[in-house]
Amino acid sequence: MAAVTTFDLPHGRTLALAPDGDEDLVEIRSASGAVEIRLRVTEEGPILEVEGVRLSLRAARSVDVECEEFNVSADGDITLAGGGDVRVTGETIHLN
Repeated sequence: MAAVTTFDLPHGRTLALAPDGDEDLVEIRSASGAVEIRLRVTEEGPILEVEGVRLSLRAARSVDVECEEFNVSADGDITLAGGGDVRVTGETIHLN
């Protein structure tokens, strides 16, 4: 990896900027050195990785995800709740 440019952030975190092969890398690390946020800018586009105890998304109107394949896995329960109708559509829907 080429030279890394590092900035100290408040509360002990660091921001690191580095070229990594044919990618550009931006990382925020905790005071212990663990990666909390990593942004890899590749020839195919950006890849965002977030690691933490909890991830929360809030939007006043909607959260929209468009992709070729969408995967969710959990070691514990998965809860889906809606204040209105809940719709699941697909060519085939497998339950259990």
